[in-house]
Amino acid sequence: MKAKLAEMVAALDRLVNYFIPAAIAADRDARNRAHVFLVSHILGPFIGNVVPIALYVFDPAPGYEVVVLAISITAFWIFPFVLRAGAPYNPLALVSIQNLIFCILWGCYFYGGVTSPTLAWVLVIPLLAFFYLGSSKSLRLIVMTMFAANLAIFSTFYLFGYPIKNDLPVAAMQGLGLVSTCRRVDLCGDDGALLRQDPGVTVRARERDA
Repeated sequence: MKAKLAEMVAALDRLVNYFIPAAIAADRDARNRAHVFLVSHILGPFIGNVVPIALYVFDPAPGYEVVVLAISITAFWIFPFVLRAGAPYNPLALVSIQNLIFCILWGCYFYGGVTSPTLAWVLVIPLLAFFYLGSSKSLRLIVMTMFAANLAIFSTFYLFGYPIKNDLPVAAMQGLGLVSTCRRVDLCGDDGALLRQDPGVTVRARERDA
């Protein structure tokens, strides 16, 4: 069993290395950030798409909002190919974070608003921003500005007559909450495991920030 798991991890590592451009691979810190970025984008849609699947099952009348969420989550698989094609890393990471913010707020808007079980996914945003972008103050400011802008846009839709959908049965909402929590724990666990593989990432980031 351990040997099989080791083979799977090695295969994933080879796949990740395939997508890392030579210019990034030459810099240790940049390579570590790109490694986390790629692993989360390769595995993330498998984890994240459990949520729209659960919505399709639990919602008595699933509509376009489930399809849009599923497409947005699946779109994360595009990013490794774009990175390998030569796209600048930091702008690409910011676009990825923007897509994540959209996925979270879209799910919240159509399934409960501030009471949505998917709202806790907001806590993942600063975690992934740190892993992807390091401790750069300017990039962190951009991420916070992006989140504020997205929140303002969704709030504007609400204020101008597009009500939040909150008619999911209580049992269905509880089921969604359980699924969402489990998937969030899986994602954070994957990122934590990646950090334990190279704890120096955090140390070097703090040194640059000092």
